Amino acid sequence: MNGRQNDPQKQTKAGTAAALRLVVAGYLVYLGYKIAVNENTTMSPVTAKILCAVFIAAALAFGVYTLLRWRKDTAAAQTAETESEPAEDSAE
Repeated sequence: MNGRQNDPQKQTKAGTAAALRLVVAGYLVYLGYKIAVNENTTMSPVTAKILCAVFIAAALAFGVYTLLRWRKDTAAAQTAETESEPAEDSAE
């Protein structure tokens, strides 16, 4: 049978890594939002908006990286199934 088979350990590892990376990306969005709406600071509003944009841009870039890495890892988790047939020796 020459099909493709998933390696469950690699599949689980890819999913776990992607989930953790998405949590980090979400936290970056949260930090950017909190910087933008914070009123009890001496930071100028323009600086706060710029920092917010930087954090959200970093979160988006990290999210794209997460998606691309997850696709690569799940593709690597598929292994080619090989039939283990003994080689025939024609030694007469």
